Amino acid sequence: MFTQPHGDRPLLSRRNFLRGASVSRLGLPMLESLGSSAATAESPRRLAYVYVPNGMNMPMFTPEGSGTDWRLSPTLQPLANRRDQLTVFSGLSNLPGGIDVPAITVHARASSTFLTNRGLAQPDGSFRNGLSVDQLAAREIGYQTRFPSLQLCCAGHEMRGQTEAIYIRTMSWTEEGTPLTGETHPRAVFGRLFIEAGGNRDALQAWQHNRRSVLDFVQEDARRLQGRIAIADRQKLDEYLTSVRAVEKVIQRAADVGPPPVGTVRPNDIPEEPGDYMNVMFDLAKLAFQTDQTRVLTLMLGEESSDEQYDAINIAEPYHKISHHANNPDDLRKIAEIDHYHVGLFESFLQRLEQTPSGAGNLLNDTTVLYGSGLSNGNAHSFANLPLVLAGGTAGAVRHRGHLQLPANTPVANLHRTLLRTLRVETDGFGDSTGFIDELQVA
Repeated sequence: MFTQPHGDRPLLSRRNFLRGASVSRLGLPMLESLGSSAATAESPRRLAYVYVPNGMNMPMFTPEGSGTDWRLSPTLQPLANRRDQLTVFSGLSNLPGGIDVPAITVHARASSTFLTNRGLAQPDGSFRNGLSVDQLAAREIGYQTRFPSLQLCCAGHEMRGQTEAIYIRTMSWTEEGTPLTGETHPRAVFGRLFIEAGGNRDALQAWQHNRRSVLDFVQEDARRLQGRIAIADRQKLDEYLTSVRAVEKVIQRAADVGPPPVGTVRPNDIPEEPGDYMNVMFDLAKLAFQTDQTRVLTLMLGEESSDEQYDAINIAEPYHKISHHANNPDDLRKIAEIDHYHVGLFESFLQRLEQTPSGAGNLLNDTTVLYGSGLSNGNAHSFANLPLVLAGGTAGAVRHRGHLQLPANTPVANLHRTLLRTLRVETDGFGDSTGFIDELQVA
């Protein structure tokens, strides 16, 4: 889901420069020639949450040692090349999410309270959620971008519409308790980002039917722009257009395989392999940041209680089923392999951000990214000691601390309040917060 775009957003100089040009419907990366985020200016700060369902194999996730004297765990090995640019937390809990609520399962509470940190039960016996931290951020800084926030979710089947289905694929909530359910269709996300903004109905219809590439409609203006910008910006623009086309091809290939088999409900614009699906959503997230269409984003790598099968790593059993491992060694091994696989995909996303210029640095410097799950031990349905990794955000003054061991059951809301400070957003309180994570020294 996209939060409602602003109709009265002030036009940036690069928008004025391109007003009426078809290339503007693609959005643009930051180009110094157009006065966007020049090297001497501060780049926009961004915040992203990447969620993993079903908990993790905690012994394989948890590092040894503490502070900067720590050793990467087996699960976190894909992040080895950025060991000094991470904070892995121990001791953070979301205890309000663990409070039982009739008609709302533990998995639904895990995802739906991960960013709200409040119990759902109401005194009259009903249930209701409250404002999530991403929407608090969007309320304060969302006016600066086309979309105040963006919510994505990798769920390979159509939602049935019942309350449970909404909660297991929703992290973002308005102050009134309205769910902002994650958009699951890559084609819909791509269309909102790169087609609908141009207002060209013929282009949208042609693209939806796979008859044309979105780049077909901007070639002439792109060539004109190439002749009017600096050499360094030409390379940026070329790399950006290439990356847009690469994502478009993945989406079109997924649709080209035809409708799903009889009896299944998997939409045909979603890649069959979960890793391919997650990668295209990561690509779309990167492009949304690169074009500055949003600065606040959530991405669920699966809905809670996901039953995806990971054929790419030779795991045929449903994910949720093996997360209830009952300490069976073979199931624990498989959960650890899935956890490792997810972290590898996350590392690829961090690399893409790192390789994308932004001002004097890159997107990863400007983007604080929290990765983790709303459960620790999936078998025990535990909301304590959540597996969480923080990356990026050094331009937001984050000081990474390696393995940061906090007192048991420190509210994860303390971390959320601290991350708001990377966006220069202050709040008197949030959820069950008792303060900030001062060790991160966020300025």
